[in-house]
Order: sequence, then C-alpha cells, then structure tokens
Amino acid sequence: MSDTTFPRVKLGKLPRRHDSRVLRLARYVNLSQIPEPPPVIVNSRGVKAWGMLGNDIYGDCTICGVAHGVQVAVLSQVDPAFKSPQPIPFDANAVVDYYSKWCGYVRGNEATDQGGCELEVLTRFRNEGFMGHKIRAFVATDPTDLHLLALAHWLFGGVYNGLAMPSAWQGADVWDTGRGCDFDAGSWGGHCTFSVDFNTPEKEVGLITWGSVQPATFRGFNLYADEGYALIFEDWKPPKGFDLDLLEHDVAWVEKQPRSLSWAA
Repeated sequence: MSDTTFPRVKLGKLPRRHDSRVLRLARYVNLSQIPEPPPVIVNSRGVKAWGMLGNDIYGDCTICGVAHGVQVAVLSQVDPAFKSPQPIPFDANAVVDYYSKWCGYVRGNEATDQGGCELEVLTRFRNEGFMGHKIRAFVATDPTDLHLLALAHWLFGGVYNGLAMPSAWQGADVWDTGRGCDFDAGSWGGHCTFSVDFNTPEKEVGLITWGSVQPATFRGFNLYADEGYALIFEDWKPPKGFDLDLLEHDVAWVEKQPRSLSWAA
C-alpha cells in the first residue's frame, strides 16, 4: 500500500467489487427536465488545505474520501460570498479509528493496513454515519459519461472515486496520459479520491487527495477511474428532473435484497 518513491503518501483502495444491488445515477435523472450544469464547477471554493487525515502513514484513503465528501457537503451550505471558507476539520486519529472499524486495521499491526473496499465503506457510511453525518444513498457514476459526471458535481458537490493508479502519476503535477512512461492501470496501486471541481472548457477535474486538490485531465481520469459514486446526503434537496421518490423506493428495495458482493472483472 505504500509508495517507496514518494514515502509521504500512501494508496489504499482495494480492487473494485461488483454488487448487483448498486443503484445508478442515470436512473434518477430526467435529462429533458433537469437544468444543464454550468461549464465550470468549483466546489472546492478556493480551499487549499483539506487535511492529510493519516493518508501519509496509513492506507486509509477510502475513509479520507468519505471525510472529504462530508467537508464539501458542509462547505456547500456556507454563504458563497464568504471570502475565506474553510472545510470542517477532522482529527486524523478519528479518521483512522473509522479505518479500523470499517476496514479491519489494527493499530500497531502494519500487516492489517491493507486498505479498504469502496462499496463496503460507503455501505457502512450509509448505515452508520460518519462523525454525525449520514447519506441516504450512494449512486454509481460512469467516468466516461462526462455530462452525467458534470451533473453529479453540480448536484452533489462531487464524486467519490476509485482510481487504478498508473506508475507514471507518481510525482506528476497533472494526472494525464501520454507522458511516454508506464501507464498500466493499477501499476502503482488503487487509490480513492473525492473529485470536487469540474472544468468542461479546460477538460479537467480537481480531486481532493493527500490534503490538497490534484488536477487531472478528462482523458486521464476517464482512463484510470474504475469506480465512482455520488453521495446523497440526508438533507439534500433535489431539483426538478431528479426523481427522489424513485431513489427512496429503490433504497428500500435494496435493503431487502441479499448481498451479492464479488470481485469485479
């Protein structure tokens, strides 16, 4: 889970899992009714420091992604005219406690620092909450559908992503393709980020990871993102064109179904 070239950061996303019960964003969006998202979406609000939250020491990125999703959701309730917005702070030890609770890490036992499964973490998030915050649902996105991705960033503040990190992204200023290096998906490892900004003219997303916002091109993101989920918080208010009643019906249906978690192909 560690990176020997850049020892101050760690990865920690386990390979993508498949669950036939996972709901998909496209089912709840009526594209003929919902407004078009703006071309530039900046949910980061200019914030530079989001907190490392232990991801320089532990492979807890799947928990960090949850924490950053909560930070963005809370920040979205702040008056946009406020000039110096700051995300709510989280103590790294508290984040690592959730890593232990949800992913099996035992403090002091490095062998148990094995990362986490995004579907497992989000299911625990929905059922148990995270530091007093809860989601009513999470819905899968498609990294190759840029219009729905823009909608997800506009409607929900961003996307909780899984990336099969290529080795060439180690130390890169922008996560992209075509550097003439090793671009094998997952050759570096798996990583969880929370994509917070979406710039259609510049064809770039901004991903919160390791305490700051990391830029990635659309082509780099589309190629190496292997899973993504929009987080729908309990107090979220849907616009016209989003079928919240259908979503709540489907969530109730999911809760009655047996689990079908398996390794994805």
